[in-house]
This record gives sequence, structure tokens and C-alpha cells, in this order.
Amino acid sequence: MTPNQVLEDAKSQFPILYYKDPDKLEKLLKRALGVYQDKAGVIKKVTTTGTETSVLIPDDMLSSIFASDKNSRYHEIIDDETSLSIEEDADSEGPYTFYYFVNLRDFDLDDDLPNGIAGTLIDYVVALIDIPNTERARAVALATGRQTELPSNDELNNRKALVEVYMEDNKAMVPMLSVF
Repeated sequence: MTPNQVLEDAKSQFPILYYKDPDKLEKLLKRALGVYQDKAGVIKKVTTTGTETSVLIPDDMLSSIFASDKNSRYHEIIDDETSLSIEEDADSEGPYTFYYFVNLRDFDLDDDLPNGIAGTLIDYVVALIDIPNTERARAVALATGRQTELPSNDELNNRKALVEVYMEDNKAMVPMLSVF
């Protein structure tokens, strides 16, 4: 699922969507991606073939974490701005796996998201849209004289905060490795 598909899914959850401006909705989507990056983060890995000791820097890399060899031994990463590499020692054995944090803030909105984050992002985008959408629903109800029961701002902000807590509780965990 792409970020744009997340936004479409979130918008579809509103019976009446008053907050429709595409630019503002895209800003909310990008905000959601940034909050997810800060609160939970996403870790990806890239593995060399055979005995290669370097890989090109992935387009979606925010920052490198570490590298490990075939036996899950820790190796520091050397970042030369075009590639990530390690210095082998006598006990090193390829292939090598490089772990890095994904840059969600600058993520292409038409690329597939990393596995496992779309559901939480949808929930968060819904919570973000619900705040201004409910404000506009209140204004419409007031202008038309309809009696409508809408959630309070506190309730809406609490829903948003609960999703943020869920993100924090499900942080990306750095894989286990051995240091010799």
C-alpha cells in the first residue's frame, strides 16, 4: 500500500468529508509519516552477495545503524556518502547485512510503504483529518440550525494521542547481534 492509498482509505472512512482540500490532506499525510518516523521508526536491511563488503546507499535511508556478518557479528558502518561499507577483520564472513532507518518524511507518496505500517498510518491519518473535519461539521450544523452530536476537541485529540502511544509501543527494534 502506498501513502496515497493510505490517504484514500482514510478519506473513505468519513461519511461526509468537509475537509477536502487536496494540498491540506497531503500535508496531513506527510505529517503522519513524520510522526510515525519519530515515534516508531522503520528499520530496513540490505544484504550483500558473497563476500562484497559494501552496498550503495539506499534511496530511502535516513541513517545507518550497523552491519552484521554471516554469523551475526557486529561491524561498524563506514558511510562515504555514496556507499555503506565495513572493514573486515580476520573473523569476518560474508555475506554482510546493513541495517538502516527509513526516511518516511521524504518518502515517495506513490511507492509501497514498508510492511506492517499502513494500518497504523491509516488510523493516524483518520485521527488527523477528524479534527478539522469535525470543526467544519460543527460550523455547518450551526449555520443550518441542525442539532448534531459531535465529539469534543478533547475527545478527538485523545484519539490522536492513543494512536501515537500505539506507535511508541510498537517501535522498530534493532536486531540482536554479537560483539566480539
